[in-house]
Amino acid sequence: MALNAEDYKQLKRILKKKDFDISLLPELMAHEAPQNIDYSEKESAVHKYQVIPLLNSMGWTEENGEILNQVTLHLGHGEFSKRGRTNVSLHPFGTGLKKARVVIEEKYWMENEVQIEETFIQGASYANLQKANVLVLCDKYQIIVYPIGCDNDFHSHQRIIFYWDEISHPDKFNELKKLLA
Repeated sequence: MALNAEDYKQLKRILKKKDFDISLLPELMAHEAPQNIDYSEKESAVHKYQVIPLLNSMGWTEENGEILNQVTLHLGHGEFSKRGRTNVSLHPFGTGLKKARVVIEEKYWMENEVQIEETFIQGASYANLQKANVLVLCDKYQIIVYPIGCDNDFHSHQRIIFYWDEISHPDKFNELKKLLA
């Protein structure tokens, strides 16, 4: 049976009462969202002060090769081809690390469903090119996770939404980490 964060906290309290050394028990992980972010850099601030620190708190770093920023992709064919860049490729693999298990598309603020849908279309295109299993859209308020469907495609209605302030709760943090692992 799995324990949620509250149950674990209660169990530790009971054990402490019985003089058990609870310092031997593991601490539940969570992420403290940064406060008072200067959003003058807009999308770049979301990347620098929210997304990268969150991924680092989950144990993934650029130094260890789990995070790649600004991966250039070739979109289209022939005279219609152009280049696009993913904001973050998480758990990259393959030749030239052009594939990733998770693709993260960052925006400053997706104010409404139309903007979320537009960002989803762009992100899903990048995620499909990188053979990703998970697409994530982030802005200054929310993290939207789209797991790949049974048909090996992403669907805008199949999403899990997290808000930045929720990630400080261990259960939400671990739920998100499991989706991105």
